[in-house]
Amino acid sequence: MISWEDWCLFNCYFIPIHEEYRKRLEEAMRRTVFVQTREHTSLGTGENQLPIIKMRSKPFNLEQVRMFEVVHPEESRPSSSCYQVSRGVASASNFEIPQEELVVTMYHDPSLLSYYFCALRDHSPISQFKNFYNVLEYFFEDAPNILGITARKESEQLEAMIRCTVRASDLNTAIEAIGSEY
Repeated sequence: MISWEDWCLFNCYFIPIHEEYRKRLEEAMRRTVFVQTREHTSLGTGENQLPIIKMRSKPFNLEQVRMFEVVHPEESRPSSSCYQVSRGVASASNFEIPQEELVVTMYHDPSLLSYYFCALRDHSPISQFKNFYNVLEYFFEDAPNILGITARKESEQLEAMIRCTVRASDLNTAIEAIGSEY
């Protein structure tokens, strides 16, 4: 229900749009698609009924999204598998999110880490590929400099990236293991 007494006029337009989007996401989460696979790394070979969207929890409502403003990365949290997002008082609006602890010894670009972790956790092979490719792309300009070559086209940058990070013998072993049909 929209309150026209709300001084934030943006809410009058955005809340219904967000709720409709969330409702549609939940509807898509209940639907599945029939997939036939052959030698897939995680599904194997066969016929599978897979969800269109797979999430660990239901999508956040707008109030929950806004509550993320109370989460501060520098806060020390007790070791636990979940973190409670709360404004400090008991409320039906409070919710928990999974918590992971990563110990890092070096600084890494946050967007690079986002792509990397999205690639690790995504269930879609296409999204995994896209995110891992974005990680590679991050180093496209560095690899030619390290090798002391000029690479202007993306294919040249990708070749330089592979030459910079993969030994030829390891690449040949991987290609032989895949088989001739590829």
